[in-house]
Amino acid sequence: MKFIRGVLLVGLLGVQAPAQTMGRLTLDERFGRALFSHCAFTVYYFEPHMPKVDRVELNCTPLAGLPNQETMSATRTLTAEESNRVARLANESDLYDGGHTGDFTRNGSEGAAKRLYVRCCTEGSHVVLVVTGNLTFQSGSRRELLQLLNQWRTPLREQFLKRKR
Repeated sequence: MKFIRGVLLVGLLGVQAPAQTMGRLTLDERFGRALFSHCAFTVYYFEPHMPKVDRVELNCTPLAGLPNQETMSATRTLTAEESNRVARLANESDLYDGGHTGDFTRNGSEGAAKRLYVRCCTEGSHVVLVVTGNLTFQSGSRRELLQLLNQWRTPLREQFLKRKR
């Protein structure tokens, strides 16, 4: 009953709840010959921060022919500070303003082909950026964003490797 009164009071006073902006960044990697053929690392965040909802997830598909063919998954929640940091870097990176192309041949036939799938900021639409061989990810806020995603992904990937042993 208290909740209903609160909603009615807010409605009567004309007070608006803060707008909720959702961001989703997925660093997608395709490998040649590796333990995994495909990994997707996704960051989900809201502005303002939503505890227990803002999180990172890693899903990897083992290379065909390996004994265990189940997709491996790991997740952890983000703190308010982490959520704010990734939101700030995504906004500063101007991910919708060009610099979408790269060069998959830079890593040779065995290197990872990386793409960044984006739905964030005030745009709300989707964009795909090729990260491999993309000069716009070698400096500035885009580089910081990519480093942050790699930093958060590493402990989750290490969990997979421990399970494989």
